[in-house]
Amino acid sequence: MINILKDFAKRVSAAFTGCGNCGKNHKKTEHSARLAMFLSGPSGVGKTTIENQLLMTYKSRWFKAKSTTTRAPRGNAFEDDLYEFISAKKFASLVKRRGFFFHMKSNYKNGVCYGFTNSEIKRGIKSGRVIVLSAHASSMDFMRKKLSDTGVKSVSIFLMPPSIRELKRRIENRGTENKTEVARRLANAQAELAFAKIYDHRIVSENPVDVVKQINDIVCRAIDDAGACKINKDKSPQKKSHVKNTRKSK
Repeated sequence: MINILKDFAKRVSAAFTGCGNCGKNHKKTEHSARLAMFLSGPSGVGKTTIENQLLMTYKSRWFKAKSTTTRAPRGNAFEDDLYEFISAKKFASLVKRRGFFFHMKSNYKNGVCYGFTNSEIKRGIKSGRVIVLSAHASSMDFMRKKLSDTGVKSVSIFLMPPSIRELKRRIENRGTENKTEVARRLANAQAELAFAKIYDHRIVSENPVDVVKQINDIVCRAIDDAGACKINKDKSPQKKSHVKNTRKSK
C-alpha cells in the first residue's frame, strides 16, 4: 500500500512542478506569511488521499495540523501523521483544561470527538509553513475567524463529490461502516454540502492528480497575495481551471 502511494506521489510530481503562478519551488522561508489552508468535504470525498499526496509531493511547503480524536484507528498507514488518537477521558480532560483551539463532537457517530489543540496550532505557526487544517464544514468559518485574530490569514477549499451516488459507492467500498452508518454519513454529507458556498474555492474531487495540482495553484496564489511569491501577474499565462472560485472581489 505504501509503495502504491509513493508511486502515485511520483506521478503527481511528474505532472507538474513548482508554483502554479511563478513556476518556482518555494522554500520554507518563503511561506512565513502565516497562512492556513482549510480543506473540507463530506466523508468519502477523498480528503485523506488528497492530504497525503500534498504532503508527499511538497514536503517543505506544508505543516499538517494533527486532529486529536477519540475515534478508533482504521489501519491506514498514514493515520499517525494525520491524527492523534486519545481516550475519551483524556479528551475531556483537555477540554476542561482549555487545551483545545477548537473541538467538536461528530454529528454522524455518537461519542466520537475531534479537535485541534492549542499546542498543535502554535507549532504550525512557528513552522513558517502553510498550515493544513482538515475541518468540518460547519466549524471552518469559526476557526478561520479565530485564526485571523492571531494574525494568520487563510484560504478555504471545499472538495465536492462528483455525485451523491459516487460518494455512497466510495464509502461502501471502504468496508468500515455498516448500512446504518453509511446512511448517517450520506445524511451528514448533504448537510455539509450546504456549507460549500461559504468557501473561497470548490473543487470536484474526481482525479486526485488534478485536485492536488489545483489546490497547490490556489495556495500559491494565496501566498502571492500575502507577498511571498514575487511574480508579474500581467505576464502570467492564463490557464483554464475547473475550480469554482466563490470569493467576492474587493
